[in-house]
Amino acid sequence: MLLFLSLLLCDGLRAQSGFRIEGGTFLPYNVPMPLTIHQSGEPDIHITARYSSEPFVVPICWIWRIGLWSDGRAWELEGVHHKIFLDNRSAEVENFSVSHGLNQLTINRAWVFSEFEARVGAGVILAHPESTIRGKTMAEEGGFLNLGYRLTGPTVQGAVGKCFPLAGALFLTTELKLSAYHASVPVSEGDAQVWGILAQLTMMIGWQNE
Repeated sequence: MLLFLSLLLCDGLRAQSGFRIEGGTFLPYNVPMPLTIHQSGEPDIHITARYSSEPFVVPICWIWRIGLWSDGRAWELEGVHHKIFLDNRSAEVENFSVSHGLNQLTINRAWVFSEFEARVGAGVILAHPESTIRGKTMAEEGGFLNLGYRLTGPTVQGAVGKCFPLAGALFLTTELKLSAYHASVPVSEGDAQVWGILAQLTMMIGWQNE
């Protein structure tokens, strides 16, 4: 309660110039979206996929961001570790998840307006899929360093947030973010086309050297 009141009362921190680094976590909401699974010799499976994320179960959902600000504008590099678990499974789709990371890596353009910050970004999805389709479980090795991670498609995002000073160069960032992505991930003897829209309520602790 005290934290909530302090957010309402304190003035926004305007990032005019300097190097900034932030990190934290978020609450996700996955909009139901199409999922198509192709498997050799079988008819395609089409699902309006409903996903859960378990954001605070290890590995937790996290976000980090580094940026260089100048005159109220910035270029940023951002990483988001997201997870999806298919809730509406079927006899054919025994398991479908990307739980070791549906990771979004983006380059952002950010700017200050009034007491808020806005940013847009674009980048790629680095995913670690796990699935069992029609009794066939996909091997989780391969990809980068044989760890199961693969570049799987593009992502775009937009966000609006506000910064609140804490102590010295430290601050708290709260943000509403919306991202859209497409990932083509492997399954045993085929692939899955994953379309996603992710809404996030993000909270991060940051440091800025002005």
